[in-house]
Amino acid sequence: MDFIIDIMKTEKQLSPEEIEDLKEKRDEFTIPKKKLKIYYEMPLGDGVSSTVYIGFIHGKSPLSITTNLIETQRFQDCKVAVKVPSTFGSDESDQLFREIDSMKKIGYHQNVICMLGVCFLNEKPVDAFELADKDFFGQAPYPALGLNDLKEFLKAGNRLSCPQAATEEIYEIMLNCWNEYPEERPTFETLVNVFHGILEKATKSYGYVESSMDE
Repeated sequence: MDFIIDIMKTEKQLSPEEIEDLKEKRDEFTIPKKKLKIYYEMPLGDGVSSTVYIGFIHGKSPLSITTNLIETQRFQDCKVAVKVPSTFGSDESDQLFREIDSMKKIGYHQNVICMLGVCFLNEKPVDAFELADKDFFGQAPYPALGLNDLKEFLKAGNRLSCPQAATEEIYEIMLNCWNEYPEERPTFETLVNVFHGILEKATKSYGYVESSMDE
């Protein structure tokens, strides 16, 4: 991560305090190269600017070390999902640091796919995430549509209907995340703040529940 920090420092995007903060985050969430194996022959999917592959973490993940929870101890010597960026510039670096900061605030939750750490390969950061099992983002969302039909379905502006367990507020967030234009989709940081607000409102009826995000 040092080369990224140097670039941002040269471009005067970071203050001395921010540089020290990023170095601290690097140390806490960095996975040594020798401890992360990426199976490039086993892609899980493609995104706008990255590809996700199956990988394997040898030893403990940074998340299991920093949280030290019983629930996170399974994130060691385990298969993971690894997001490898196709490009990496200042915009991607900003997004990476926001993502690390957000995941540190969230920590671990059983209903959230956790970021386990970041590894730097060939001067590019790759994110290691919990590999979702069958209990999880279950069934194919569009089981009645083939790939070609699905593309036309989505291009026409169609989306999944509101899930039975979702509120209209949650469904509106889902639709925003499915926006045709990536730059108009909410960032991860925005989603964290939105869901934090929703949880706060939901707990007002029986008292305030202190969030670890405020710590």
